[in-house]
Amino acid sequence: MVGFGQQIKREAPDGWGDMMLDYEALKHRIKLAKGAGTDLLVRKALENSFQHLLDSELEKVLAFYKTISPGLVRSIGALKAETGRVARALHKSEDVERLASQWVAEAQNLHKLLLYLSLNLEALRKILKKANKSSCLSVEPRPGLVKLRLQLGDWNVEQGSFLPADIVEEINVMKDHPELEEAAVTVKVALQELDVMRKQHAKGGRLSLHAFSREGRSSHRVNKSLKVLHSQVEKVRLAQIQIALDDVGNRAKAAASIIEATPYLHLVAKAGIFTPAPPENRAHATVQGLLINLAGAFLYMTNYNLVLPTNEAYLNHLDSSSSYAGAVVGFSDLTAVAVSFVYGWWSNHTFKQPLVASSLLSLLGNLLYVAAWDSSPGGLALLLASRLLVGLGSCRAVNRRYIADFVSKKRRTAASAAFVAASAGGAAIGPLLVVPLAGLSEFKVMGHLSINPITAGGALMAVMWLLYTAAVWILFKDPPLNREDGDEDGDERHEGEFPEHDNNSITRPLLGGGETSGGGRVDMQPVWVTIYALFTLKFVQQGTLSSFPEFAHNFYAWTTGKIGVFLCVASLAMLPLNFVVAILAARYSDRKLLFSCEALSVAGLLLMLCLNGRRPLLPSYVCGALLVYGTTIAMESCSMSLLSKKIPGSMRRSTCNAGLLATQAGSFGRFLGNMAITLFGALLGGGHLSAKIVLFDLVFFGTLLAATAVLLVYTLIMYRRLD
Repeated sequence: MVGFGQQIKREAPDGWGDMMLDYEALKHRIKLAKGAGTDLLVRKALENSFQHLLDSELEKVLAFYKTISPGLVRSIGALKAETGRVARALHKSEDVERLASQWVAEAQNLHKLLLYLSLNLEALRKILKKANKSSCLSVEPRPGLVKLRLQLGDWNVEQGSFLPADIVEEINVMKDHPELEEAAVTVKVALQELDVMRKQHAKGGRLSLHAFSREGRSSHRVNKSLKVLHSQVEKVRLAQIQIALDDVGNRAKAAASIIEATPYLHLVAKAGIFTPAPPENRAHATVQGLLINLAGAFLYMTNYNLVLPTNEAYLNHLDSSSSYAGAVVGFSDLTAVAVSFVYGWWSNHTFKQPLVASSLLSLLGNLLYVAAWDSSPGGLALLLASRLLVGLGSCRAVNRRYIADFVSKKRRTAASAAFVAASAGGAAIGPLLVVPLAGLSEFKVMGHLSINPITAGGALMAVMWLLYTAAVWILFKDPPLNREDGDEDGDERHEGEFPEHDNNSITRPLLGGGETSGGGRVDMQPVWVTIYALFTLKFVQQGTLSSFPEFAHNFYAWTTGKIGVFLCVASLAMLPLNFVVAILAARYSDRKLLFSCEALSVAGLLLMLCLNGRRPLLPSYVCGALLVYGTTIAMESCSMSLLSKKIPGSMRRSTCNAGLLATQAGSFGRFLGNMAITLFGALLGGGHLSAKIVLFDLVFFGTLLAATAVLLVYTLIMYRRLD
């Protein structure tokens, strides 16, 4: 029986033997490790030695594949275009001969690359299987590094590595090779089209390309100029080409289907915006689980925006300054930022418990919201406490993580879109609830809790959270968690392991993660631009939304019902805006869209300023508010896209990763946008703002304008580096 190492040498494409995965050397390292005895230091050194060699060999194969594959795909594409031009013209037989010769050559090159890929994938599969049988070579996955996974039926093999998570996508693209599969189809179709063109030149007889070599010797009716084609087709006939490409393609596909590379992440980083979809066998999300998480996102956003139209009336009832409207909204952000870390840790062990806990906290927060109405002394403190509890009920990190960790790649886009839609729908429904509740007659429950058009929203949300808690308890089932992924101490270094931060460490891969350029420092400026953009857009967006009821009421005597409808319509209008941004993103660069949105946001803020000491006209103010809201929504998409392209690998892998920084920057911006209303109200003397509304407009929107202008200048300065 011939060993697999000898089989690789025998079947390796001519001239590519040195670029094959060195199966024999890896197998030799395994033998050395088995004979290492009981010395832990020696065993650990051999374990690392094997893994470094495996990483190096995998990078070698990946680098060679990336060198050959793009050129081959481009060559086949160009030949396809030329074949189309010849087919449309009154082609000569010489053209057909030349194209047939070229297509046969490309088919041979494609067959060669597919064979190279299939042999290396088979070698990787076999060596991972051998390493797993040797317990001393089981390298634990570590945060921020690639984890190789082998699936054989119900048996899974997981092997850590020292490769950076940045190259996961490149490994999986090589493994799945969709561009080569498409090229194989192109080659087969092109050869069939050439057969049809050849028949148009043949004189008499129904002649196929693969039969031409046989009949060409006996038939004088065949054009003499096609004899050159005979020698080419004789080597690799049409049927043989198709069979060969199919065989080697199926062989590569079979090997690829059981190997997978994924980044190993933990805690909040694991559920970040850059987390790849789980493999199919780990996609444990159920319909009930998805619906419950979407319902949680919907209810929280409804609860968050519920108070916007009624804030001023509630504060007036408590004899408090209407400038506290910003604090009432912003206190939810304060606790939501802090609790996201707790829920991120908690969801390492269970999803059901944080969902239940968050819903109960939100329920309690809404009960306090109702109770604050009848608490004359200390009513404001109770109102703010209720909003703190609502913020503690923000379980959106768990909702996002459920989708990130357990929804399959095929369904993930739809699930993410549903999450965005649920959040936007809740943001729209919250202010709109004031309309059906406006005609409610006041009554009391439990003897002292007043239910009226202002507090009824809180009472309704308390009931909804109670029903949601029951639904979670009865219907939600915790997905099976992979305990290896929940490594509580990702930074713990075992004896004999090399430190990740050591620049001279052997753990540094051959192919860098793109973190340095020419040995220099990482260019972090594009990252800071995008993070500052995320902070500023949330600061401006939330400040505009939270202050809108105050200005609309004092400038234009709008009722709470009218304000609620406007905020609802504005939120719903942002859904189609996202589709428009997606279309524009296909034609224009992210930096161009970001800069344009910043400029439009400045224009919108200018429309809301009391420039002549008088209130702005109603159309001007409404258009400005819609323009600011819309452009900040678009800026968020552009900023996140830029961030995903510009972050260095180290910021994807660390606990304080880019996804977390982006989330916290946005949350902090939203918190400051709300608190700015309270701060400027206090600076202007407190009390009701109606007497100083024009001055408040100038100070507040002037601040938002200044922050946006700074972002505009910063983006312009860094414009070239955002490319």
